[in-house]
Amino acid sequence: MCPELNEWVDHLGQFIEAKESADEEIFKAITVVRQF
Repeated sequence: MCPELNEWVDHLGQFIEAKESADEEIFKAITVVRQF
């Protein structure tokens, strides 16, 4: 694996993790809003 590709995969992994945690936060916010 070339270093550039390896670095790109790392960035992609971090991006996906960040997106998933953001999705969870949005889901929690929607759940809280629905309780009102």
